[in-house]
Amino acid sequence: MRRFKTSRYLPILVLIFCGFVVAACGSSSGKLEMTSFLEKYETLINDFKAAYDASDQQKKSQLAGEISAMMSQWVDKRNEMNDQVTPQAMDELVKEYNRITSKFNDLNKTG
Repeated sequence: MRRFKTSRYLPILVLIFCGFVVAACGSSSGKLEMTSFLEKYETLINDFKAAYDASDQQKKSQLAGEISAMMSQWVDKRNEMNDQVTPQAMDELVKEYNRITSKFNDLNKTG
């Protein structure tokens, strides 16, 4: 009789465990969204560098405005996704953001 009760609870325990695994994997969607944002941000910075190298003032001004807008969006997105991304992943994303932003800041200092 005892074996019957144990085997009845086993599927329930497996379902609960699977639920935890799915919940843990759900946080990766927030990281993917932020990674995608950073890729777009880096593309803008690279376009800005190309415009800087080509001395295209009009393109530089346009891209500088878009980059500034993305900088403010980053703060909002970081705060919004803070609960959806693990602290370690958020630290990595912030380091990546800072690395990309430093490229832009270096170009602005020399220009």
